[in-house]
This record gives sequence, structure tokens and C-alpha cells, in this order.
Amino acid sequence: MEHGCLFDIERFSTADGPGIRTVVFFKGCNLHCYWCHNPEGLLPTPELEWDSTRCIGCRLCQQVCPSGAHSWQDAHLLDREKCRLCFQCAASCPSGALKKVGKELSAAACMEQIRNDAPFYARSGGGVTLSGGEVLMQAEFAGQLLAACRKEHISTAIESNLCFPRETIAPLLPDLDLVMADIKHMDPEKHRQATGQPNDRVLENLLWLDRQGIPLIVRTPVIPGFNDDPDNIRETAGFLHGITHLQYFELLAYHPMGNDKRCRLGRSPLSIPVPSRQTMHQLAKTAGDRGLPVWVDGKIFQSR
Repeated sequence: MEHGCLFDIERFSTADGPGIRTVVFFKGCNLHCYWCHNPEGLLPTPELEWDSTRCIGCRLCQQVCPSGAHSWQDAHLLDREKCRLCFQCAASCPSGALKKVGKELSAAACMEQIRNDAPFYARSGGGVTLSGGEVLMQAEFAGQLLAACRKEHISTAIESNLCFPRETIAPLLPDLDLVMADIKHMDPEKHRQATGQPNDRVLENLLWLDRQGIPLIVRTPVIPGFNDDPDNIRETAGFLHGITHLQYFELLAYHPMGNDKRCRLGRSPLSIPVPSRQTMHQLAKTAGDRGLPVWVDGKIFQSR
């Protein structure tokens, strides 16, 4: 695979691994977690994003659209059923209200952008993180990019759901310094209902990666009504207690940041409450009581 389909390359990230990092976001995911905060990463192909707040009413999109997907009735209207995803409207939109999400890039083109941040990696202990979407949906391209980073002595990490056979993951290991993965729920059926797949491969792959000596960061996105009960976190911590190369276990509070993006992609917003600070600290204490190093939303948890 000479090119990968990506939806963003984020510079100066401090939330996707140690130090200052460049994060390459892969498009396409094999799960459909209903709370996903990167909905633009779910589909493997480019999409059209429409931000009504940026529209200046120039109507250029209506003029260039070959399928009549754009119209004007007191305000701009987009008929997504008519849209053929030719993206002529996005190319002509002067305000950026219409945007193509997703583009094909080669590993060499990615490395050009990554090198711009290289001076910050050594100073901060950072590097490059491949995220998504789901990295392993484009494992061959991910391997090319990781190998290119390794040749230039750039530290590497991936964020993956690990719902893949080992044969997909194994070729990446020689060029990987860190794997970050979620345990979304310990109950396989609840995991399947919420994501589309059971959790058996996730747990098996974590144990296998540990045997390979790969440093691991494991996270649980805390979703009220799904996995925010202490028993689930206690069981998760019990499983992780046996992992030798675990750097820490992190609890991430659900955040509705994905709702704006969902609306811009023509999808309905979600109504999920944000877990309280008290809930997050109670769950962190539950995990910490099992002897794990615990982080909460990017910070080391210290029980008082």
C-alpha cells in the first residue's frame, strides 16, 4: 500500500503518548462505538463536512455542484442523498464551510510533515503516534510509516482497539515503542453490543503484547450507563494487574466534543452525560486499590 487515507495530522499533541507528539489520524474503523469522539474517522473513505456557522451565503457551491445537492431557501440546504462526493463544492467554498474530510497521502509525504516537529521529540521524550479511526485497518501503510520513523530514530506509538488477529499486528512490532489500547468493558456481550465486536481479541492481544515485551498504556473511556460501575473497573484492574509491561491505566471521562463533528457530517448528536469529577475519582481509587498506577484524563491520580 503506497498511500494511506488520513483525516488529520496533529502537531504538538500532549494527549497521545509521552512528550510532544505528532499524531497521524487514520481513516476507517472496524468498530462503531456509539460514543466515538472522532466520528470523521469511522468511514474508510473521504466525507463532506458542512459547517453552517461558517457559511457566507455566496452560493458558489450551488453553482458548481453537478448533482444539485446544494440549494438555497432562506439559508443553505445540503441534500446528502443527492451528493456524489465529488467535492467540487468544498474546493470552491471560500469560507471553509464545506470541507473534504480525508485525503490520500504517501508515507514520504507524511514524513515531510513529521520531520518539522523532530527537534521537539528529543527534548520532550515525544515522537509519533498513529491513531484514528483505527490504525490496523491500514496495517501495511502503518508499517511503512513506522519503519520510516525508525530509520530516522523517531519514537513510535500506535493507538489501536486491538480487535484484529495477531498476524495483522506482528509485522509492526519491530518498529514500535509503545501500544495504547482501550478496554471498553470486561463483559464480552456488553462490549459487542456497544462496539459491534466482543472483547476477546482485545484481552488476548494485550496479554500477547505483554509477552513480547511491548510497553503498554491501557485506557477505559468512562461512558455513563455503559461501563462506569465500580465492578467493571475493579475487574478491568484485576486483569491488568497481571500485565508486566503496563505503564499505567488511564480513565478518560466521556466528552461531547464529537457532537459538533457529527452534526457537520450530517449525523445526529448524542445525549450522553459527562461523568462527574467525583465519579472519576471513585473509579480511579477502585483501580488504584488493585495496585495499579492510575491516571485520570491525562494526569496521575493521587488518592487523598
